[in-house]
Amino acid sequence: MKKNILLLLIFINCSYSQKSNLITFRYNYTGKSPITVISNSYDFLYKGSTSSLFKFKEKYKNTNKKKDSYLFTEYSNDNSLISDFYISSKKNILYKIHTSNKLEMDYIPMFNYDSIKKYKILHKFKDSKISELYYEINDSSFLKVITNSDNPIEDIEKKIVIGFEKILQKNKERPSVFFKILDTILYKDYNAQLNFIKTFDEEKHTTESLFGSILVDLNTKNGSFDEIKTLISKRKKIQIDKKKLEDLEDYISKISDSIDVFMFNEFHSYPHTRYNFMFVLKRLREKGFQYLALETLPPPEEKDSLITTIENISGYYVEEPTCSLMINYAASLGFKLVPYEEADQCIDLKGLDSSNCRDSIQAFNIAKIYDYDKSAKVIVFGGHAHIEKKTRDDWKFMRVVLQDIFPNKKIFSIGQTKYIRTNLDSVDIPMTKPLVYSSNDPQFDANLISPFYEKYYDWYYTPSEFMNHKIIIPKNKDFFSIEVIPIFDNQEIYYPIFRSTKQKLQGDTIYLPENINYKVIFKDINNKRI
Repeated sequence: MKKNILLLLIFINCSYSQKSNLITFRYNYTGKSPITVISNSYDFLYKGSTSSLFKFKEKYKNTNKKKDSYLFTEYSNDNSLISDFYISSKKNILYKIHTSNKLEMDYIPMFNYDSIKKYKILHKFKDSKISELYYEINDSSFLKVITNSDNPIEDIEKKIVIGFEKILQKNKERPSVFFKILDTILYKDYNAQLNFIKTFDEEKHTTESLFGSILVDLNTKNGSFDEIKTLISKRKKIQIDKKKLEDLEDYISKISDSIDVFMFNEFHSYPHTRYNFMFVLKRLREKGFQYLALETLPPPEEKDSLITTIENISGYYVEEPTCSLMINYAASLGFKLVPYEEADQCIDLKGLDSSNCRDSIQAFNIAKIYDYDKSAKVIVFGGHAHIEKKTRDDWKFMRVVLQDIFPNKKIFSIGQTKYIRTNLDSVDIPMTKPLVYSSNDPQFDANLISPFYEKYYDWYYTPSEFMNHKIIIPKNKDFFSIEVIPIFDNQEIYYPIFRSTKQKLQGDTIYLPENINYKVIFKDINNKRI
């Protein structure tokens, strides 16, 4: 068989010794071939190299199953295990037609979950079972999960997962597909997902970790960002002239009458940039700004309404509690929420072409607001460089494109990313709320300087002008984690506006905006509601 149809494996870098009535997997991973998995009890052997994806092959011509599609072959270097996989066009199942160790097979229909196809094969040996789950990543690769548990979701540490390395490498910058798979295995249980990945992480959460960006995102979603702060590369602090700092609300009041579009950015990995943005919302709403365009909302389609209603809030970054809090707070003030991200129209482009394509489509989507309401006053909240006011290194940012579309509209960008290190690690400037820094900046019209937060998510534990509703947490109650879920028309809007494990709670009192309806949910260690 040709090498390009090898099932290539990657396995966890530790060993398990399980009960005698279960499979005993013994394996080692040094980063070099071979990788071996063996069950002494059942003579079950896999071998492979250090790569991790296995490929489709075109239809297998030597089979008499003319209507079936050949997928891939797996075999060990010494041919002790050979398996050919097919999809049956009649029964819509995935099945194995040959295996040298003659395990009995059950074939279970494939089904869709969250747009990811999943196949399942069950090996029977005496009274024990081996489940193989295949998650289709795209048209040429799968993620494979092997488990000996009857319910593969119950015990994550009894899984061997194949395919993580290449999937992470491919999706490191935009890992939404990877998170969909994690949610398929462990639905919204970010603590379990983190523990799962930690078993693979040879770099032990250093900046060299292949899993670094994934862990950052999972920790922010889990409300435990302090765990991962050291993974984000530290930028050199930029010196500022403290005489040019101004009160944020006074500054907004002074200039907002002449502004048509206010743009603010966030540093995606730092949730405090979302909280700082909340300080401007009420004042801007009072000044007549009624539309809030958000990068995190799912990309709009032609059939979609311009406005995303509160009950339809979703999105990649919304899974982080402060982002959900910020959006729900804005909705409670009466803002109309508008999505503007591009919907993979630029997927086949590379590098600068992809960036310019994405920013252009973002700008055109924001421009649709003025087809809907010609007198609209708009706030845009996006990430990083999209709101820069000049083209840089041939990258034409979303703000630049929007200004080309509307040359007579006054657009004003306030950045949070350039001076992100100020007050991040220590109190450089004493302050209790963000200040505006006005300087002759080629990137932004002004910048926000953040207060120092001793611990991330400090803002939930200290009352402020808008975090003014007290919630007492009964810490004597038996629970593993707590979530606060927004409620609209008696319906839960899943994305929590607060989340923490009991162990990481910073106190027994938290604060939320008083005009958000909510439900407090307690969960056990298995992420089940109590």
